[in-house]
Amino acid sequence: MKKYRTSSYTIYVKLDDKNNNYLLVHGYNGAIDQASASVVNFLQTSRVIYKNETLPFSNATFDLLVKRGYITDKSPLEEKKVVREMANIIHRAEATRKAFLFLVAYDCNFRCPYCFENAISQNGKGWSKKVFTKKAVDQAYEAMLELEPNRMEHANRITLYGGEPLLASNKDIVEYIVQLGSKKGYYFKAITNGYDLGHFKDLINPSYINNLQITVDGDRETHDSRRTHFETGRSYDKIVENIAWALEADIAITVRINTDLHNFDKLKKVREHFQKLGFFNYSKFRVYSALIHGESEMNCNAVMARQEEPSATGKLSVQNEEEARITFDPTEQYINFEAEQATFEGTNGESNEIVFHHDKEEIHRQKDFIHTISRSKYISKHFDMIAHDPDMEVISCQDFGIRQKIQKALENRGLVEFKATFCSAQTGMMIFDPYGDLYTCWELVGMDQHIVGNYRDGLELYKEKLQHWYGRNISTSPACSRCKYAFFCGGGCQAHALREGRGYNSSYCDGYPGTFQKITSDVYKSFMDKTAVT
Repeated sequence: MKKYRTSSYTIYVKLDDKNNNYLLVHGYNGAIDQASASVVNFLQTSRVIYKNETLPFSNATFDLLVKRGYITDKSPLEEKKVVREMANIIHRAEATRKAFLFLVAYDCNFRCPYCFENAISQNGKGWSKKVFTKKAVDQAYEAMLELEPNRMEHANRITLYGGEPLLASNKDIVEYIVQLGSKKGYYFKAITNGYDLGHFKDLINPSYINNLQITVDGDRETHDSRRTHFETGRSYDKIVENIAWALEADIAITVRINTDLHNFDKLKKVREHFQKLGFFNYSKFRVYSALIHGESEMNCNAVMARQEEPSATGKLSVQNEEEARITFDPTEQYINFEAEQATFEGTNGESNEIVFHHDKEEIHRQKDFIHTISRSKYISKHFDMIAHDPDMEVISCQDFGIRQKIQKALENRGLVEFKATFCSAQTGMMIFDPYGDLYTCWELVGMDQHIVGNYRDGLELYKEKLQHWYGRNISTSPACSRCKYAFFCGGGCQAHALREGRGYNSSYCDGYPGTFQKITSDVYKSFMDKTAVT
């Protein structure tokens, strides 16, 4: 008799409706479906399933659950193998296109208390004054073709980064970078504080620098207290003035608001001011709130621990629709493959009962005037804000791209898209700094231990160091290889994991399961409300 089981990669999302429904989301085939509580209860409590046994639903429903992958005849270890093979295939596909950044200079005209580059200030006062030379620019463009000879595999937009790339004092070298790159078919984006943009008006246009990311940390008073100019102190008014003319010049502008507990409530004032200025009338203007990471960030750092497992090998009784009670934690992310395999095979398996747990404590600490907040509370506050004032939807929150993925799958009646890595630092991004050094991650630039090569006298790559980055995907991380959310999360930020003193293959969950649950439920509700209207 054919034996089935609930897929280890079935994710249960509780919906906010009166019928006690759930969404089923499959962790490696991307299926997404609504299910009743009784179906979810059956899937959650049944260890081994036979089709001819008494089921709380029809055979047609059973067949559909099999077709969609929530019920499978694969063993837990067979599923794990499928995920590992998929991760490597997806990673290779993600790594075909190369992205390049020019770190024009480490120097900056702002003094922001939370800047991750504060750590490199110990290199000395004069160290950050180094700026790209024309010779270094030429060498960088040559190295780009050595890294990837096929120009068609280069991203067409090069990012200018710092420090502050668009310092007035950098004008000549930025002009050289942009004009030479333009001849080679590249466009440019700048990640900038937006203060000195007026000096670059001839370069900020659709043909050269056509995309800007600018940070504004709240209303005028809040912003000026945090993002202070080293000479004038205040910076808000000048930045807003520069945004206005750049939008008129048909430049795509993304405003990032670094957010913590102290300035979260200022988001409304930012929206009101930008609305008054007419910024939201421009199709190329968008604003998003980004959570400031701090020491207090809740993180699902995986540790191994033993846990008692029920020895049941058959399904538990399933209550009817009205009586069904779900008692499991839907945010549980880690799969105990050893215990599930033993159950499927009908063996004891006690010696291999290893599971992963995450720290559920959320601790908030005051550090200077940056008050960090956990990812889950940040998302909840953002949703509450929109519930009280729907106009606040114009400011999106940094949500790992979950909203867009789920919404696209629902609207297209398709599958959720996957990724095997967190960001382009694992898929081929390369950063050229003014000292001739190469990095893959922009949050760790200026730190010698993270240099992966140099381009001073021809291209030289440090293959072992490079492999730490380009070789990382969800299958190489012990925690991610056991996580049912891995293909949605991509393993989390490698830089944040390293800052916590963990290894290159460590995960950085950042409260992902709770965030996924909250956003997916909200997106589905909005989708159903919209469908009901149409």
